[in-house]
Amino acid sequence: MTDAPSCVSVVFAPLRAPMYRVLNPSARIALLYLVPPVSVDEARRAAGELQALLKRNAPRKTVVCSDVRASAAWAEDTANVFIGMMRADNPLLERSGIFYTEGGSMGLQVMRMIREAGLEERRFGTHDPAALVRWFAEILDATELEHVRRFVYARKDVGESAEPAESMKSVQERMMKVTSGPQSRRNPKG
Repeated sequence: MTDAPSCVSVVFAPLRAPMYRVLNPSARIALLYLVPPVSVDEARRAAGELQALLKRNAPRKTVVCSDVRASAAWAEDTANVFIGMMRADNPLLERSGIFYTEGGSMGLQVMRMIREAGLEERRFGTHDPAALVRWFAEILDATELEHVRRFVYARKDVGESAEPAESMKSVQERMMKVTSGPQSRRNPKG
């Protein structure tokens, strides 16, 4: 009997960074950035992270700002995950704004998702950065609003049709700038 060397085959699949980012720059604010393609599994993970953040903030309600400008319309299964998340978030949500690209089908999908999720009076979708900031200015203090403003205006193409999807590395670099800004005072009593 000879000792033949063993042969092991290893296949390496390329790792892909998550195509979403959930941030919490202050006690009251959650920021969600989505970069396509967003799979159903990633949508579930993003929804889970956001819901965990909202539950941690409870009983204080949270303000959520989402940036989907880099996305074209999602597959129906992915959209349904986000609609389910939005419905589940309703009791934990003070206000939500979704920023999408003008002229694309994503805007129509966002408006449909808002209707289906309910609480339309607390949800707002727009392609206009100034309108989104005004929506949040009604309820946020100056420091909190600055987090939202930096998030909304961080991309150079705000207000214009978005360029092809950013790389996740550039998104992460941009998001680090958003969260390194002025910190709001945390008030646990809400």
